Amino acid sequence: MTPETVKAMLYGGLKELTNNKKYFRKSDIGRKHEYSGWTEDGVPEVNEFVKLMTTQLLIAEDTAIEDKAKDMVMENLKR
Repeated sequence: MTPETVKAMLYGGLKELTNNKKYFRKSDIGRKHEYSGWTEDGVPEVNEFVKLMTTQLLIAEDTAIEDKAKDMVMENLKR
């Protein structure tokens, strides 16, 4: 999994959570962002999701570093 994939999953997951009325309350009045927020059921869901995505982000970053190191070694071996 790449860091870009994790970014897409993070955005998509948060979008899905905010579209669920059980987890997120959207206001239809005034400045919507000021009156919208996570419900009591939504707070633990978003916390768990962020924890999961943080783990995936760290794995993706480590994998990207390992892949870059392997590519550098292979390039040096070709010389």
